[in-house]
Amino acid sequence: MSNRTVSLHSLGSQQVPSKGCIRVFAIMLTAAWSHAASAQSDASSERAEKLFHEGEVAWDRGDRRTACARFAESQQVEPAPGTLVNLSACEEWRGHLLRARELCLHSETTAPPEDAEIRKTARECVRDLDARIPQLILTAEGGDLSGFTVRIDGQVVQATELSRPILLDPGQYLLEIWEGQSQREQKFISLAASVRLTHVVPRSRDARVAPNHTTADTPPNHAGVPSSSNVLRNAVGGAGLAFLVAAGIGTAMVLREDSEMDPHCPRRPTCDFEGVAAASRGKRWDVVATVGSVLGLGGVGAWLLWPRFSPVSVDRRGALEPQLSVGGKF
Repeated sequence: MSNRTVSLHSLGSQQVPSKGCIRVFAIMLTAAWSHAASAQSDASSERAEKLFHEGEVAWDRGDRRTACARFAESQQVEPAPGTLVNLSACEEWRGHLLRARELCLHSETTAPPEDAEIRKTARECVRDLDARIPQLILTAEGGDLSGFTVRIDGQVVQATELSRPILLDPGQYLLEIWEGQSQREQKFISLAASVRLTHVVPRSRDARVAPNHTTADTPPNHAGVPSSSNVLRNAVGGAGLAFLVAAGIGTAMVLREDSEMDPHCPRRPTCDFEGVAAASRGKRWDVVATVGSVLGLGGVGAWLLWPRFSPVSVDRRGALEPQLSVGGKF
């Protein structure tokens, strides 16, 4: 029996094909589409592979910026778990260890089961970064941190996160701790790779009360106070040093003018014209030396007595340079 229908529906001078013909046409069209998509996919794979290897070459010659740009473009053209591991190395090079760990973890979870080598490399990457990501552990004197509000660089740390180590990228952070309306601490902390810093929050009764502060959940942002205070302190100290330098110059000029007076003032206070001029200049320089000494000593004294915010001292260890650990894209 034919797979075509016997009666054809006419439409003007054209005839509509039978259902069998329609099915055959549909199969042919689908095959054509699949072939075009496959060709496009092959082109994308070739471009992604080319970009990936360009990134490897750039990395090997020390051009990290170009290498990371090529890896990112390769991942955009065609995502692959192997590329994610190398992008993780780029983030590690930039000092973004948390983002680097996230990329390695994503590579491990998205790699197919048959890509055992990539999955193993991604797991090792996560394990290595877990050991290198700095940790900040906060505890309170005589109890837990319930009732405290903690800010790091102006961002409030959720209460649920205070019960475990806080993971941060290497760098310097402004730590603010409040208990109710009283500020317990405000200081800078420095964290290097692999550092595990434990900080005990004091429960002092003479803590500074925050102005215009109403709730413990929304402490005022004083992130600029320590830095602006230190800037002003350093400016006063610098001005004091400048005045002391001026005083030193003035004293030297006084001695110079005094030596120039000797030949012109054989019997002081009787002097000739040049001796009188030298004496006049010497008096002016004496004023400069006196005023410079007073203002200089005042500025340096104010610098020494000015309250300042000192960062927590943390020994730094040299960070390991990230290494590319995947030799190919797939």
